Amino acid sequence: EAAFEYEATDAEHDEFRESLDTALREFTFRQSTNPLRKLFGFFIPTVREAFECAARVQGFGRKVLEAYRNNPNKAKAKTLIQLIENNPYNFTAEEKATEIPLYMIAGKDTTGYTLACALMHLAMHPEEIKKTRESLWYVYIANLEDAQDDAPTGKSRPAYHNIKPSGYLHQVITESRRFLPVNSVGSIRETGREFTFSTKEAATWVDKDESGDDDGHTSIDDTKFVIPKGAKVLLPQSMSQADPSVFENPHGFRPERWNHATKEMTQSLLTFSAGVRNCAGQSLAMAELNTTLALLILKYDFEVVDPGRLEYFLFLRYIGSQLRVKRAPIPDFAKHLESKMFGA
Repeated sequence: EAAFEYEATDAEHDEFRESLDTALREFTFRQSTNPLRKLFGFFIPTVREAFECAARVQGFGRKVLEAYRNNPNKAKAKTLIQLIENNPYNFTAEEKATEIPLYMIAGKDTTGYTLACALMHLAMHPEEIKKTRESLWYVYIANLEDAQDDAPTGKSRPAYHNIKPSGYLHQVITESRRFLPVNSVGSIRETGREFTFSTKEAATWVDKDESGDDDGHTSIDDTKFVIPKGAKVLLPQSMSQADPSVFENPHGFRPERWNHATKEMTQSLLTFSAGVRNCAGQSLAMAELNTTLALLILKYDFEVVDPGRLEYFLFLRYIGSQLRVKRAPIPDFAKHLESKMFGA
């Protein structure tokens, strides 16, 4: 609603998600492995269904665009739908309608799955929940004076407005993004220059266990290979963010590693991509993650009941996972502030 000035119904949400899932499974996966489905799709019921679903997804984009155009009370702020409608590149109405589902997929699901994965990682490491919660309470107490300064002015601010991102919470979110990148496939880029590598250099990317022993890939011929300028390349985030030459014990969940992040570590973290075509909504996504996780961690403890399984379809995420939720204990140093934070 905030981005597109459109309040979708639950039925519209469900239809959009189901239609998108059906269309993507056909056009992204089935036809990529079986080109005959594209040639003879008219005779295949599931292909015809996928085309109908794609039309419904596009139709939803047109509906949102038309609703904005007919809205007499458009927001004065620069909303996303306003930027799409008033872009300087003379997009057609159909091209503008296509942008809307794209932003919905990229902006909503990625943040939601990242939040879910972060909660799962914290539930698997109870000591990290405790450490993060205490850091948040310290931040809240440190900023309580700011809220008290507003009292003489007659302003009333809910307690959660005083929750500012803690350094350790930021490390937890960063490590969760690194440990399990939701958009693990990454993005496609065109090389601006020629790159030359050797297989011996590439061999430094060898998975190692906790003891530091190689997992068996030791004898590799030193062969040169070239990536020419102008080549289309794909760098999966799951590779760059688990490079053992950059991250010590890359398969371990260790938020504290970001306390003294190296240049190589920050450059290898590509969850929002990089360059001029990086994620347009990364600031909003980080604000949502910091705020939502802070409130959840302060108020609740999470315990893994069923870890479920990891599944990749457009995004890498947990499927079938179950967490048990209970009220979180209040640290002794903050018990006198419980009513201020959560109410009576």
